[in-house]
Amino acid sequence: MDSLLFICSAKGSYTRNDVLRGVLRKMYGRYDEIVSEKNSYPARLIDVICRWIFRSNRGGSVFLGFLAQPLVPVAVLLGARNLAVDFFISIYDTLCLDRRVFRPEGLVGEFLRKYDRWCLERAVVLLTDTEEQADFLSETFGVDRSRFTVVPVSANPELFKPMPRRRDSPEKVRVVFHATFLPLHGAELVYEAARLLGTESHIEMAIIGTGRMSAALDRRLEEWKLENVRRVAWIDYRELGAALAEADICLGGHFSNNPKAHRVIPGKVYQYLAVARPVILGDTPANRRVFTHLQNAFFCEPGSADDLARAILELSSDRSLRDRIARNGYILFQEKFHPDVIAEKLKQVLFAEER
Repeated sequence: MDSLLFICSAKGSYTRNDVLRGVLRKMYGRYDEIVSEKNSYPARLIDVICRWIFRSNRGGSVFLGFLAQPLVPVAVLLGARNLAVDFFISIYDTLCLDRRVFRPEGLVGEFLRKYDRWCLERAVVLLTDTEEQADFLSETFGVDRSRFTVVPVSANPELFKPMPRRRDSPEKVRVVFHATFLPLHGAELVYEAARLLGTESHIEMAIIGTGRMSAALDRRLEEWKLENVRRVAWIDYRELGAALAEADICLGGHFSNNPKAHRVIPGKVYQYLAVARPVILGDTPANRRVFTHLQNAFFCEPGSADDLARAILELSSDRSLRDRIARNGYILFQEKFHPDVIAEKLKQVLFAEER
């Protein structure tokens, strides 16, 4: 098999990139990568592009991980062949439809739509993470649906694996939510659900992470003075699996009614499955395609803090249900989402002419 160079502009440790790097490293005898852990996108872009340009050996196939789009023109200029692109997100969708930074019909919006399409057309292999996302990308950018291969996010099994609970108060039920506070996450609904459950002394909630919405939500939390909510700024990726071992219930989401939230599965959900913890999900098309309510997940109504609070309360009161969902979720991860399963799927589509 030919050599492969993996490059990404998001952090190499980002879940999506971390899993794909591990899989590709095992698939290719001659594997190399250019990744960066610098704190900002501009710094990472400069870092990886400079190292790529001055690389002595540019031969072989190139795999552009998330975020791929800023690197596609460089790949074209450097004559990269057999270009695989992980179209984990659309820039147009993210900035125009999801975050509403630019108007979709405006000049910037139109440019981003055309640029995403141009990037899609440059790829030999196109990946995305759910069937619903593949449908959206195909319809939005006029790309043949058959060109997309759906590869779930998965989780690193070395970092995320079943571990015994290490708890000071076994009678308490700990609920964990971690996020970067993007609009589609529905973090405001988690905070409101925490307020509604503020008098439930047997429930402890840990809210982990920071982001664009976190400061405003934290001010609400301070006003509510909830004794059963603990706020954690962040946990290092390599320590996150151990932190999740303290959870009895994990909040996966997405909980917003954002259209994008209905067609993607949060990457953290796979981590929760891998550590064998029961997960609460928004009842969305993408989640329904994969999960079954009360079997390997617990569904709640997107956009409803009341229903999320109800789901948490019901699940916290039923240990046997939590154990069943956790056990079946872990089995589902092993059968459909483990990196070994991802590797088999990639082997079928990744530069098949090389074999």
